[in-house]
Amino acid sequence: MGDIESRVRVLAGRLKEQLRDVPNVMLKTNREPELSAGVVKCDLRNVPTRQAYDLLWERHRIAIAMTPSGDAQGLRFSPHVYNSIDDVDRAARAIRELSAATPA
Repeated sequence: MGDIESRVRVLAGRLKEQLRDVPNVMLKTNREPELSAGVVKCDLRNVPTRQAYDLLWERHRIAIAMTPSGDAQGLRFSPHVYNSIDDVDRAARAIRELSAATPA
């Protein structure tokens, strides 16, 4: 179990670090490892959440969860042991691409 937790934290930590300074991205997950685990939640300021969710699937085949409205609004990534570093990097690239899009 410890190895699994460690791997999940590495993947989530990598994603949080890659998203932390991206324009138009608000990281909603605490960056401190002891205050968060394997979920990374962010919100794009320039693309509606539902549209971003759909575009991640349509353009990149990235399957995630989302909260479409309210205080918890955002995209939720849950990297786990079946994900690779490349998967996390690909997700970060996709979010950077969307964050550079013209506002909807």
